[in-house]
Amino acid sequence: MIDVQKIKTDFPYFSSDAGKKCLYADSAATTHKPRQVLDAINSIYTEHYAAINRTAHEGGEIFSAMYYEARRKTASFIGAPSPDEIIFTRNCTDAINHAANMLLRSNASLAIKPGSRIISTIMEHHSNIAPWQELARLTGSEIVYAELTNTGIIDIDHFKSLITPKTRLAAFSHVSNVLGSINPVAELCAVCREAGLLTLIDGTQAVPHMNVDVSKIGCDFYAFSGHKMLAPTGTGALWGRAKLLEKMPPSFYGGGMIEHVTTEDASWAAVPWKFEPGTPDACGAIALSAAIDYLTQIGMDAVHAHEQELALYTRKLLSKIDGIEILSPPDGCGIVAFIVKKNGQIEDSNIFGNILSSMGIVARTGGHCAYPLHKYLGLDKTGSIRLSYYIYNDTGDADKICAGVESSIKNLL
Repeated sequence: MIDVQKIKTDFPYFSSDAGKKCLYADSAATTHKPRQVLDAINSIYTEHYAAINRTAHEGGEIFSAMYYEARRKTASFIGAPSPDEIIFTRNCTDAINHAANMLLRSNASLAIKPGSRIISTIMEHHSNIAPWQELARLTGSEIVYAELTNTGIIDIDHFKSLITPKTRLAAFSHVSNVLGSINPVAELCAVCREAGLLTLIDGTQAVPHMNVDVSKIGCDFYAFSGHKMLAPTGTGALWGRAKLLEKMPPSFYGGGMIEHVTTEDASWAAVPWKFEPGTPDACGAIALSAAIDYLTQIGMDAVHAHEQELALYTRKLLSKIDGIEILSPPDGCGIVAFIVKKNGQIEDSNIFGNILSSMGIVARTGGHCAYPLHKYLGLDKTGSIRLSYYIYNDTGDADKICAGVESSIKNLL
């Protein structure tokens, strides 16, 4: 069991004037930061700051070692075989774009060619659609979209039907950012592996909320953000198989990723350095590792169980309110998405978002950066309302939030 009240004392926001007035249920968008992460940031800039991997002095060596330790912890947290397979990025969007650019520049064995096919899914966040659309445009390939089952997960049979001899890549989410549904990613990866496809998983909504082991999943690339798991904004990572990363060219160029350079040519440093040009955000990476330490101490199984319990509790409360239709499956990942109907018509979710905000309830409304999914669900004009919980929420929060939802519906309808 998670001691929410104890955990909440670690988060300065909730003791601030703004935090005391707030019922925060938007952690799928971004999370607040515990004191342990904030202290790590402060310590870096006041005690340990130096240039990494560029100097022989003691301060630089200590800071470089801290950066490597952050890479090691990040790799361990997601079950990666080696720290050198972790590329630090600005966020998951940046990580996916890195992968797309690397594939764009790759040699014949990995390249996406004219006439190639890329499989995405209808549930994806725009960050796992737009980079592949652009890659398809630049290479003359096509992108197709797998549909969902009635339980809100990727339909494996439809997914399989999209695979052709020209299919080169499949990119899909581990967990839906709208519905919270958990996809059978290991099974999907097995299907792709048998067909000879590369796989990239958007793990943004999975890594903060459940145990993730990329070795067991069997994917080729896995991307996630730090700011959704207690770390600062501007942090994230792309994991890739070492044998693939070694074959792939850099996405960006500059200092820090050079093995040798002349006025005519340059060669690249070993993985992962060849993918991290310039001075990296070492502070962000170390703060991400502090967030990993915090979550590890709680235990990801405990985090997942707590969120599922809260989501089920919220579903029970919402199901008693007239006009609400819940979209999320009961076995999802800490997210409860719903719509409000009056006389069979779906109401605009943004209206409710404004009313809830006036009550101090922070929830997400609209298209959640997943317009194709909302269109697929017939909600492109109304969007949906999303409550997303984390380790600092409890049933008391859910009681107040659901009471606010009921009040907003009564006031409006």
